[in-house]
Amino acid sequence: MINSIDNLISEAVIDCGFPSYEPDVVLAPKNQGADYASPVALSIAKTISRNPVEVAQEIRRVLDKNPLIKEVKVAGPGFLNIVMSETWFEQKLAASEVIDRDLSRRKIIIEFSSPNIAKPMHVGHLRTTILGQVLV
Repeated sequence: MINSIDNLISEAVIDCGFPSYEPDVVLAPKNQGADYASPVALSIAKTISRNPVEVAQEIRRVLDKNPLIKEVKVAGPGFLNIVMSETWFEQKLAASEVIDRDLSRRKIIIEFSSPNIAKPMHVGHLRTTILGQVLV
């Protein structure tokens, strides 16, 4: 998935007329309210001697037009925080070979719980049990 986002950012950088640059997309920190983050504007701004926030704003304007992207925010000194649309995730899952639409012929094993018996039990050990039950 990160390669797909790299490609979207690369296309946006070229559309803005900036020199092509290898994007570095990473999972965004949970407190940023985004799926992915990229410091590509910082690197480009350094090579063309411009303000990284302005560069990020230009790239954001191009990315905002893409229907696969729900929202792009410029954060801090010029990071691009990207929220992908649900359509994008649906397309990626549909194209994935991992998902088999006919699950009736496959056996799926889900481990409900795996507490460490060497440590005292506490409410945190219920977490995996609950997650396993939700998946079932």
